[in-house]
Formats: sequence, C-alpha cells, structure tokens
Amino acid sequence: MSRRDSARPAAEGAEGWPAAEAAPDPRLWRHGSFRRYWGGQAVTVAGFGITTIGISVIAVVDLHASTMHVALIAVRANCPRCCCPSTPVFSLL
Repeated sequence: MSRRDSARPAAEGAEGWPAAEAAPDPRLWRHGSFRRYWGGQAVTVAGFGITTIGISVIAVVDLHASTMHVALIAVRANCPRCCCPSTPVFSLL
C-alpha cells in the first residue's frame, strides 16, 4: 500500500478524486427570487410595448401628428439620454 493510499481522506472517491457533492437543483422555476425577477422583467417589457404604442396612437389621434412626428417620437423613446438630451426640439414633440 502506498503512502498516498493510506493518507487518503474518506471524502475522496475510488480514483483519488474528490467525491461529487450534490449539485444544486438546475431548474430555475423552483427559486422564488428567479420567479420574481422573471415576473418583473415580463411586466417591464409589456409596459414598454404598451407605452410605445400608446404614445404613437395619442400623437396621431389627438395631436394629428404626421408620420415624421411619430417617427421622431419613436426614435426619441429608444435613444438614450446621453445621445438625445432634452432639447427644445424634442420637448415640443
């Protein structure tokens, strides 16, 4: 018997490798924090879509906006604040 075999801890497997520990459950739906995150993201995406369509409809129906105005509103909605700061041109839309 070699020295390595006699000094091997009991937690090691037959080949000298550490014994496998129980892996965590790979199904994310069992974790409450993931379900809350997923639900929040779903509400955010749905709200963004409804807001985008709603603003365009209001612009056309109530303000009689042209196609160009609706396009500018859509561009401004998707543009980050650093690219298109609130200038007087965009505040009129």
